[in-house]
Amino acid sequence: MRLALLLLITCLSAAEIALEPRFSGEVHAGDLLTWRVANAPAAWLIEDVTRTPRLTVTGSDGRTWTRPCYLDRTWKPGGAEGAEFTPVGQPFLAVRHAAREAGLLKTTLWDPAGKAVASAEVRVLDGIRPPGPLRVSTDNLRLLAWADGTPFLAIGPNLAWANAPDRAADFARYCALLKAQGCTHVRVWLASWSGKPWDENGLRLDHAWLTDQHLAAARANGLAVTLVLDNFHDILTGKGAPWGATTEARVKAFVDQGLLPAWLERLRYVFARWGADDAIIMWEPINEIDMLQPIRERALPWLEQAVSWIKREDIDHRLVTASWAGEDWARAMVLPGIDVAQIRGYVFEWTTADWRLQEKTRDAIAMWLDPFAEAQKLGKPFLLAEVGYQGSNEDNRGNQLDKDGMLLRQLTWAGFMLGGCGSGMNWWWDNYIDKQQLWGIYGPLATISARIDWKDKELAPLTPNRGGAMRVLGWSSTSQALIWPVHTNDTWYAAVAQGKKRPTPIAPVTATLAGFAKGADYRITPLSLRDGSEGRTWTQKSLKDGRLELVIPPGTIDLIYVVKRGEP
Repeated sequence: MRLALLLLITCLSAAEIALEPRFSGEVHAGDLLTWRVANAPAAWLIEDVTRTPRLTVTGSDGRTWTRPCYLDRTWKPGGAEGAEFTPVGQPFLAVRHAAREAGLLKTTLWDPAGKAVASAEVRVLDGIRPPGPLRVSTDNLRLLAWADGTPFLAIGPNLAWANAPDRAADFARYCALLKAQGCTHVRVWLASWSGKPWDENGLRLDHAWLTDQHLAAARANGLAVTLVLDNFHDILTGKGAPWGATTEARVKAFVDQGLLPAWLERLRYVFARWGADDAIIMWEPINEIDMLQPIRERALPWLEQAVSWIKREDIDHRLVTASWAGEDWARAMVLPGIDVAQIRGYVFEWTTADWRLQEKTRDAIAMWLDPFAEAQKLGKPFLLAEVGYQGSNEDNRGNQLDKDGMLLRQLTWAGFMLGGCGSGMNWWWDNYIDKQQLWGIYGPLATISARIDWKDKELAPLTPNRGGAMRVLGWSSTSQALIWPVHTNDTWYAAVAQGKKRPTPIAPVTATLAGFAKGADYRITPLSLRDGSEGRTWTQKSLKDGRLELVIPPGTIDLIYVVKRGEP
């Protein structure tokens, strides 16, 4: 018996460390690959990814990547006594990589002492999606594109989290609804109440698992994610933010003294677990740092340091963005290292805000003319990344009155047609867009914008006119244009707050557009921005000086015009 027991112990201690694939079937370039480290010694099962084993990955093109292993655990929804998640099995080590090209992928696992302990090979087939990571387009610096140059328009709202009791299932349902409309992008938070993989006690593997589910749902539905790594609310309240006993102490430790080493250790875990995932297109260090530290001379240096740190740490070199609540947002967005600028602003009608601010936000298009003109000067892509009626989940008069989604529709289009690299991103996804079933507002933008060749190097946003009965927005080049005429009195305030009938032109209005080819034929197609339906197409010749006189008929409302040059 003692001899048999000795043999058993010997066999167990000699168990070989191995890389067990958590994927099956064909592997294509761009797929996220996860391996479990089988038979890992207990000493390796730690939170600090700077001291875990490393995986080196060599692609068929000779490029080599080094990925740290991370601590993981499997969970399932529900459990005893109202628990939201129940663990399945014991913690283990895992490691991830996304193949960048077809061919043979070779991997080697190195223990913390630098000894090779396991290896594996994977045959990778050609990708079935445009390859990542996302980049600023080389064809048009105002826009984004995948690594092969395929244009990317960021269409969709914020989808920062889903609420209990079934956050994974609800988030997946939202993603499927967005996919049905042709949406491409969402902005997701890591928050103490949803997906942040740490709290005051250390690593939270159940929340890390939840973020895995969120990213998997986005990936399965073709949605790219901007991942927000932290938020000011958690640090103000101390939830998931063990950086001090009081708000003052936390702000001092987190912002005023430079980047907090303990926070960076947690971000290293984030990069180890999700850094290889091409579902993520952008990192955002924290939501609205100026809401946490309003003293600009402290907030701005912190933001610049955080962006620089991410740039150095991220071996996949993903885009970096940032958010800023104040009207001096350009001071933040001009910082080096911020690839995509964010602009944000809410309608303050039913709040205690100053009456002048309320009045300024009564026209959802006019309120953005000056900010977007300023954003153009940054020389980088930008997004209208957080908009809507100001309020709360329980009390939001604008959302309650605007059942047709007029503000949502206008800002969805204005965010793009004023020169942004995607749609305006509404904040109220769950208790407004979903509750009122307004997901369909995004569909027409996705289908209509697909008619334009966004690799056209000449495409540029129009400079909107400030006067006249119709305001004309859009993009144009010598060969094509996307034009949106909007009656200057057609505002959400008139329709929703005052209950007025939406105005339409009572006589033809001519919009004179410059910059087209001289004396060339153009095919003009009107399309409804409410359902994407197509109207009667006609052909029109530009003038000898390259101007095109687009006649907007009486009664026109919610129409987009696609202009295409005929074959010479």
